[in-house]
Amino acid sequence: MKTITQITWNWSPALMESNGDRMDCYSDTCEIAKITDEKVQKIEEQWAAGEGDKCFYDIFFTDGSIKRIFNPNTVDYKHPE
Repeated sequence: MKTITQITWNWSPALMESNGDRMDCYSDTCEIAKITDEKVQKIEEQWAAGEGDKCFYDIFFTDGSIKRIFNPNTVDYKHPE
């Protein structure tokens, strides 16, 4: 398994239209998670299980929470030594 060192994304489902309706769209700024961050425990790549499925990435945080990213902008891997 490859070791992921960093992932960036800018998909933000939390944006709202002025009338209060939820609007799924890309935000102007990217979020980033690095394994060197104090709060990030690890980042795992999950390959698609079947036809039509998408690859995704799970970010595991030290507080026990997990963030799942389906559309990353960049994924950086550690080079084998």
